[in-house]
Amino acid sequence: MNEKNEAVPFVNIYVRESSTGTSTDEKGRYFLTIDPGTYHVVYSSLGYKPITLEIVISDKPVVKNLWLESASIEL
Repeated sequence: MNEKNEAVPFVNIYVRESSTGTSTDEKGRYFLTIDPGTYHVVYSSLGYKPITLEIVISDKPVVKNLWLESASIEL
């Protein structure tokens, strides 16, 4: 989601401890399967500040909602 509570499509999601990653769909949803453990997950999208979260995965599904903050980027 963005600051206006709108879905952000095509956000890049990368797990630092593995070569696993994915991106959100047009509704801002994603699904990722990784083994139990502690991971640093990076969320990034053009026009937004990247976020890195430490997430603990157990044997149960984890739902993580987050809000990206707009960033000014000059080319």
